[in-house]
Amino acid sequence: MPVTPLEPSDPQRLGDFVLTDRLGAGGMGIVYLGRGRDDAPVAVKLVRADLAHDETFRERFRREVEALRRVSGPRVAALVDADTEAPQPYLVVEFVDGPTLADSVARDGPLEGPRLRALAAALAEALVLIHEQGVIHRDLKPSNVILAADQPKLVDFGIAAASGAMPLTMAGTVIGSAGWMAPEQAAGQVSTPAVDVFTWASLVAFAGTGRPPFGMGGPEEVTARILSGEPDLAGLPQEVRPFVEAGFIKDPLQRPSAKAVLAGLLGGDDADPTAELVEETTHLIEHTWVGALPLATASATPTPVVPPPPPPAPPTSMPPVAVAAGAAAPRRRVWPVVLVVGLAALVLGAAGALLLAGRGDDGAGNGATAAPATAAPAVTTTTAAPAPPISVTARLTLDANDFGDFFEQLLTGDAGCIVPEVSVGLETPDGEVLVPPTAFPAGAQVDGGLFDACEYTLVFAQVAGVDDYRVTLEDQEGEFDPAPVSRAEIEAAEGVVDLNELFEVEQIVGPV
Repeated sequence: MPVTPLEPSDPQRLGDFVLTDRLGAGGMGIVYLGRGRDDAPVAVKLVRADLAHDETFRERFRREVEALRRVSGPRVAALVDADTEAPQPYLVVEFVDGPTLADSVARDGPLEGPRLRALAAALAEALVLIHEQGVIHRDLKPSNVILAADQPKLVDFGIAAASGAMPLTMAGTVIGSAGWMAPEQAAGQVSTPAVDVFTWASLVAFAGTGRPPFGMGGPEEVTARILSGEPDLAGLPQEVRPFVEAGFIKDPLQRPSAKAVLAGLLGGDDADPTAELVEETTHLIEHTWVGALPLATASATPTPVVPPPPPPAPPTSMPPVAVAAGAAAPRRRVWPVVLVVGLAALVLGAAGALLLAGRGDDGAGNGATAAPATAAPAVTTTTAAPAPPISVTARLTLDANDFGDFFEQLLTGDAGCIVPEVSVGLETPDGEVLVPPTAFPAGAQVDGGLFDACEYTLVFAQVAGVDDYRVTLEDQEGEFDPAPVSRAEIEAAEGVVDLNELFEVEQIVGPV
């Protein structure tokens, strides 16, 4: 992270902390690099003098400090100290050395492969921990993510809020950073933890493509795209794309929780204990993350760092995880067992060789000279590697809700799309079930309004890799003949299987 010398007007000390350099300045104040009594580096955020006299702002600052006191986790910068009642309030947090995500992408380009997945999981884990403490970050953006050498970390809770807390602004006031907000946040509605999931998707999309997902332009132009447009995900790797797409659902009630996203990325279940998911995230980062050198100290010819190899992928024969937001294959830590078995085989083989070397050809171990054996020619067997697993998104668009649905909505108070009784599955051409019939979750209206079409999406992640699949479909009227679709066709469609194209969609009974 670039630093600049202190200016004459800067303080030399705040509380127990000596200030040494400037780290940056923003709308709320100045951030300094400092050191405490233990000489550990810290970041000190000092509020501007004019804002210190604004009681509304001071109360917001108190809330930021309170939010930080409640939040802890390996991927969140820890609060060290704070004084919210000083003439100029300040807070002190752990100093995280490294470039911001914005600086890293500008310098080195998008993240790829396991490194991108590790970033996605790290940020999702941070959200899980802060949401479980009743805190909403509300300002996820590339400049608030630091790529340290050992792991990514989330910083700056400047506009964090407690879930359900009374807002400090008038209704309709937008709180957030232009281009990095959820639709409901941009519309000035009350924020829920779902806003962080949407902006998590924006961050991961930016990290994986090098572009803001809703493009460049003025605040009004970008906000209009967030409210009614679709994100640009061209080039985003498939291993994170289903989770990002789910995070971009406009309706906050339909978005997955941060815990569901994290569990999917790890191949787990959102019912797993949070501590277990944190452990798995740490395991993933340890095996995939290679931090960039800090911008202030990067060498012109850095020494390449090679990450330790990741554990072997789970067997593709495991049943895939099917969730509305997408999921990864179930995790299994098989590599320690493989290592132990391999070492045991090596020891037994060596012992056998020594035993045979100590015996003569008379078989009694009397030291007789053994006749040289003729070595059998080596036989090389080439086994084709199984096709890697694939993620499949089943998409179904049903006709507009009919008058029966309309009156049912009036009677029941339900709005929007009703969950249809439609199940979809995948199998091989010879009938082996790869994904059992799975019901669609609630859908989203394509164009809005009571009589517009409803779109339903179901993601099957880490489906066993084969060359050809058969899609099975069943609704409350009965079962359809399975429709063939090849792996190449699925990949060409970026993982999407459009059921409207495979089946006679007018025969499918709509929402009931």
